Amino acid sequence: MPTGYTCYIEDGNITTAKDFIMLCTRAFGALISMRDEPLSSPIPQQIKADTKYADKMIQYYKDDLAKYESLSPSKIHEMNRAEYESREASRRKSLDEKLNIKKLYKQILSDVKAWVPPTDGHIELKNFAINQIEMCIPTEHELSFYTKREAEIPDDEWIVEKIKMCRENITYYENYKKKEIEHAESCNNWLNAVRDSFGEG
Repeated sequence: MPTGYTCYIEDGNITTAKDFIMLCTRAFGALISMRDEPLSSPIPQQIKADTKYADKMIQYYKDDLAKYESLSPSKIHEMNRAEYESREASRRKSLDEKLNIKKLYKQILSDVKAWVPPTDGHIELKNFAINQIEMCIPTEHELSFYTKREAEIPDDEWIVEKIKMCRENITYYENYKKKEIEHAESCNNWLNAVRDSFGEG
């Protein structure tokens, strides 16, 4: 029975070793991005590095960096405070949700425990239901995470951290872009070597 590759030999679409080897190149790292495309898709002459996402993120963090570096002390204080209040609001909301869930679980657990199974064959069902609820009730330890008010970060530390984060992310995405370009170059060298072996170079 032919494979997805050899069927091209059987149906007469491939009649030379060169064409078959070129078809098989898509199973290797250089052309792995073509793995979901039909085998009939042409193999590109050159593989281009996909740097759109990296370029977008580099620009995003450069814009953020420029914004943070140009902030006045009063704007730094305002943004730091707004961010802190947003985190605090989120913490309080999460705490309320966890407390409501705990209350609901406890009520249902109480009702399940009060339920009288209709037969001995239903006792395991009751035990299972109790166990499931008890595993899910938020513990005091879990709740303690939401009950502690976060300490405010001094403005000077906040801005230093924001600038540092932007610079680290710019470096990260610049390195990511560089690796994408190097990978495309390596893939092209590999693919060109296959073509050169057939005297196409």
